[in-house]
Amino acid sequence: MKTLMRALTLSLLVLITGSASGQRERARAFLDSTIERMGGAAKLAAVKQARFEYMTQWMRTSFENRPFGDAVGSYEIDVDLRDYTTPAWRNTRRPIRQGSAPPLEIVNVIRDTVASFKATTVAAGWQPLSAAYLDERTEVFTFSPERVLPLAREAGDAAMIADTIVGGATYRRVRATISGIPTTLLFTGSEPLLTAAVYRAEQAKDFGLAPWGPMLVEVWYSRWARTASGILFPANIDVARVGRPYKRLQMMAVDLAAKIAADSFAVADSTRAAFARTQNRAMHDLPLDSARLVESRFAEFRTNGAPVGAIRLGSAWWLLETGTAPMNAERVDRWLRDHTDGGRVAGAIVTSASTNNGGVAWLAKNQLPIRAGAATATHLTPMLTNRGLSSKSITVARKRETIAVGADTAILEPIDFPDAPGSLLVYVPRERWLYFTPGSPLQTEIAMRRAKALGWRVEKLGSARGLAQPAPAQ
Repeated sequence: MKTLMRALTLSLLVLITGSASGQRERARAFLDSTIERMGGAAKLAAVKQARFEYMTQWMRTSFENRPFGDAVGSYEIDVDLRDYTTPAWRNTRRPIRQGSAPPLEIVNVIRDTVASFKATTVAAGWQPLSAAYLDERTEVFTFSPERVLPLAREAGDAAMIADTIVGGATYRRVRATISGIPTTLLFTGSEPLLTAAVYRAEQAKDFGLAPWGPMLVEVWYSRWARTASGILFPANIDVARVGRPYKRLQMMAVDLAAKIAADSFAVADSTRAAFARTQNRAMHDLPLDSARLVESRFAEFRTNGAPVGAIRLGSAWWLLETGTAPMNAERVDRWLRDHTDGGRVAGAIVTSASTNNGGVAWLAKNQLPIRAGAATATHLTPMLTNRGLSSKSITVARKRETIAVGADTAILEPIDFPDAPGSLLVYVPRERWLYFTPGSPLQTEIAMRRAKALGWRVEKLGSARGLAQPAPAQ
C-alpha cells in the first residue's frame, strides 16, 4: 500500500509540475506576442534611459458617487528622467498655482538607496527626502508600460488565467509576480495589448497612502500610439487606489532613447548622510515634541501624522481623528498615559472623511469604539478591511447621539458641510466647546449657525487650527 501511495504521489507531483511548466510557457508565448506587437523584445530591452513629459491630475479619494471639483493645485507639469540600470529617477514638478502665487518647482532625485530634493521655496539647496519615494520608484519603474511586460515574462510564476469581461468586452489575463508584487495583467482580446495591471501593495511610509494599508491598485493604459523609437506607448496612464481614481498622467512627450547626463542623478555625500540620519523612516514617524495639554481638558498633538487632538471625558481620553497610521494612534495613547494621571484612550470621534485616519486600525485592533459620520464611516472601512480587521468597531451617527461619561457629555451632531456631507459636529456643553475639522472659515460660519439654531452656547472652537480657539460672537 505504501509503495502504491508513493507512486501515486510522485505521479501527481509530475502532473502538477508539468501543468505549472505548461502554464508558464503558455504565458510566455502570449507575452512574447504582445511584446512583439509593442515593438519587439530587442527594442524594449534597449530602453535603459527614458525621458517623459506629462501632465498629472491628482484626484481626491472619495467613496461618494458624485463628481468633485478639482482645485487648480491638483494639476502639475512633470518631467521624468529615468535610468533603469542604476536605478535612478529625477522628477521635476511644476504645480499649477492659483492667483498671484509665485511659480513653484520641486526636483526630486531618487538614486539607488537614497532620496533627495530641492525646491524654489527652500533656500538651503538639496535636502534629504523621505524614504517613501524609494517605494514609489519601485512601483513607477515596475509598471511603466515599456518595462512591465518584459518583467512579467521573466517571472518564474507567470501563468495564463481565465479571461474576464469588463464593460461587455473580453480581456485576456496573465498572473505573475513582478518586482516581488503579485500582479494580474489585462489585455484586449482579439488584438492583445496591455490594458491594465492590477495588484495589491502597501505604501506604509507615505503620508497620503499609509492609512489604507495593503490596498488594491489598478494602473490603466490607453490611447496607444507609436513613438519615434518604434515602441507603442500609451498617452494616458490612469491609477486607481482602493477602487477610486487616484491620479491621471497625460503624456506630452516620450523619449525611450534618451541620453541623460550622469550628473542629473548626482546625490552629494552630505545629503546621503542626512538621509540616513533623518529620512530613512516613514513620513509620519515623527516625535510628539509639540504636544501639549490645554486647560487640562484637551490635548493638542500639533505634529504631522498625529491625531488632531483628544478630549477628556471622565477619566479617559477620546481621540479627535485618529492619525495617519496605527503607530500614530498608539504613540498618542502612550503620550497621554505619560503626561496625564494615567488616562488612556477610550475611543475616537472621527468627524470628517479625511485620509489622515489610518490610526483607526489601532483602535479596532484594541476593540475600542469609533464614532463617525455616515460618509466618514465609508471612508474608514477599507482602512480596516485592508488589514484584515472588522469594521464592527465603527458606530455611525446618523442622528444626534451622546457620549456620556460621569458628569461629562459630548453631543455628536451630523452635518452636511459643502464638499463634506456626512460630517459631525462635537459639542461639550460643560465646556461650551464646539469641534469640527478642518475648520475652514465657511465651515465655521455654518457650524456656528447650526449651534445657534440648536440653542448651544459656544465660547470655544476646536479644529485642526487649534482645540481651544475663541468662538466668534453668536
